[in-house]
Amino acid sequence: MKKGLFLILIFFTTGYTQKKYLDAYNDKPIVRTSVVYQSWNLDRIDSTINETTIPIEIIIPVNENIDMQIYNSPAFSSFGKYELSGFSDTWIKGVYSFYKDKMIVSCGIGLPTGKTDLTGNDAEMASVLSQNIFKFRMPVLGQGFSGSLGYGVAHAFNEKLAIGAGMNLIFQGKYKFRNYNVDPGNQFGMNVGIDYSLSPSLKFSFDVLTNIYSADKINIAEYRSKPMIGSVMNIIYSRGNNLLWVIGRLRKKSKYETSFGTTVLPDTVNSSITQMELEAFYRFNINSGFALDIIFDSRSYIENEYGFGQADIFGGGIRSLFEISPKFKCNIMAKFFVGDTYFRWAGWILKTNGLELKFGTIYYL
Repeated sequence: MKKGLFLILIFFTTGYTQKKYLDAYNDKPIVRTSVVYQSWNLDRIDSTINETTIPIEIIIPVNENIDMQIYNSPAFSSFGKYELSGFSDTWIKGVYSFYKDKMIVSCGIGLPTGKTDLTGNDAEMASVLSQNIFKFRMPVLGQGFSGSLGYGVAHAFNEKLAIGAGMNLIFQGKYKFRNYNVDPGNQFGMNVGIDYSLSPSLKFSFDVLTNIYSADKINIAEYRSKPMIGSVMNIIYSRGNNLLWVIGRLRKKSKYETSFGTTVLPDTVNSSITQMELEAFYRFNINSGFALDIIFDSRSYIENEYGFGQADIFGGGIRSLFEISPKFKCNIMAKFFVGDTYFRWAGWILKTNGLELKFGTIYYL
């Protein structure tokens, strides 16, 4: 697919995930694979939380305007006696750009190849993986049959200023979890963004986004989440062959509402956690085939009105990027974390340290 000269933001899997089209047109299929190992130790907890994922993505350019994408990520996780492993759901997506690459439409189907009917140890493991602060690559294997529609538009006023907007709709099918019949609600997301070049070496972007949810149904109960509001900021500074990229994120949700038939029980306090994240890396482009990144990663979560969910974690590491040949690239990353977090499985705040290792490849067929 031929990419525009400026950033187009469009949502694919969740309203909080964005894909920025920056690459030039490539008429060959691309295969991206990696092996990611994540491990977290918690004070006063004997066992370590481990997860290994193997995401596989295939991108097939149909022509200059259409891409097809296929994605799956097998995962293997453990925490003491609890284990969970298997394939994730398989996503097949099509992306079409038109109107001189100023507009993009996407359509996707999530095939239910991931495990959903979890009981016993599987369900306990899934509960541990779902704590957002750890950012496990595959916290959920399966969510039933799903679908997505997305639309994005962007306009460049001049060489310095561009604006963009997007919307997406996520459809989710029914599945069973811990002997419960789960009918997850659908999700509608919107975003508006601005990109501005302060100088040839300094660029800035800011995006505001929101998600609106329909009710989740579990057996006879309905749980309705109020809208989520978030923002994403990017600052990109280039100096010679080197690059500094800073990313800040904020995410906040309103209260939940529970209903049983005609009886509605709104939350008296907000049980949602405010999430703030800051990431940065400085890239040294050593030569045309090798680059080295110095990485910083921080996560600060503000406790909810029940007094749960607080977390402050700081980390950093290095990433090496190699071009073995024009058709084959790889990268190696190692990140380390320290801090403290509320651990839902235990019910209190614990000191923690973590490790994330990654080996990834990109192959142009």
